[in-house]
Amino acid sequence: MTFDTAARSMMGITPADFARRSAEFGAACIGANCGIGPAELLHSVREMLPVVETPVIAKGNCGIPEYVDGGIHYHGTPDLMAEYACLARDAGISIIRWLLRDHTGPCGGDGGGASQHPETGLRQ
Repeated sequence: MTFDTAARSMMGITPADFARRSAEFGAACIGANCGIGPAELLHSVREMLPVVETPVIAKGNCGIPEYVDGGIHYHGTPDLMAEYACLARDAGISIIRWLLRDHTGPCGGDGGGASQHPETGLRQ
């Protein structure tokens, strides 16, 4: 599920309500992805932790893409994403995947390909 800056899904659901209801339906894992960037994603998944016993997943990207000089660029960097990965780990998130690629540089992500920096955040 994706949440915005108001910590709501497109349909107005909070992360905690989403997690609780998903667990009631028998979800094996619960989490959030992308959104507008890593800070909001981390906030969303941290809201899920106290209401479920299932593993919580964070699958983020480097923020909102921008079209610059003929290509898609993201404002995040591998080092910034490594910091957020460590924050997610320290918060108790079970599965963490930050997408760190885009069409023209080393950071971004749309879920469509392999990371150029697959170990960023894992060695921090």
